[in-house]
Amino acid sequence: MQTGPVPIKSYIAWPLPGKAAELQSQLLQIPGCQVLPAENRELLLLITDTPTEPAEKLLAAQLEALPHIQCLSLVAGITEEEAA
Repeated sequence: MQTGPVPIKSYIAWPLPGKAAELQSQLLQIPGCQVLPAENRELLLLITDTPTEPAEKLLAAQLEALPHIQCLSLVAGITEEEAA
């Protein structure tokens, strides 16, 4: 059962120095995450798509617990309704 609009968010993720590959690997293991590495800097573009608001909260907790993130900055957030 869906409990509201489905959030789709994009972030810039700055890994700890020398940890971009490890962070990318960890992010790809989390359901609902897509990762695109930058070509000219050690940072990652993270796109998340969660089916429910509770799933979004769980994802946020998982992201906060990752050891290789130096900084995570929300770039954009839209709901499924806004995208339609």
